[in-house]
Amino acid sequence: MVMPNILTGIRRAGPVQTLGAVAVNLNVLVYDNIAGRNARITKIAWRNNNAAPGVLRVGVGVAGAGAITDLIPPITIPALLDGELDANNIPAFPTGQGAAATHDIMAQASVGAAAPNDVVVQVELEVFGA
Repeated sequence: MVMPNILTGIRRAGPVQTLGAVAVNLNVLVYDNIAGRNARITKIAWRNNNAAPGVLRVGVGVAGAGAITDLIPPITIPALLDGELDANNIPAFPTGQGAAATHDIMAQASVGAAAPNDVVVQVELEVFGA
């Protein structure tokens, strides 16, 4: 008899989000986590439409505020290319441990000669809890 893995959560994909340049100081909500739940990032996909390389940060914070707390190390994103990281390449760091305001997962991009809408990102998560 095969026993179910009780440590497996529900996979959820966030919407595809367009990130503004870091110069406009924006964090964009990539997944709206519910208080009381933990989530582990299992996949990140991005596209850099800028002619210069950049950095993608994914963390917890508040939409629109300038600072986020990184959940994973910043990702270097090559110019004019897309990419993705899967669960084998992302550190297992659960969210939902802090105050209610920091449960939401944000993304922020910084690219050379940044212009709004240069970076597109989507995250997939495994959600655990109530």
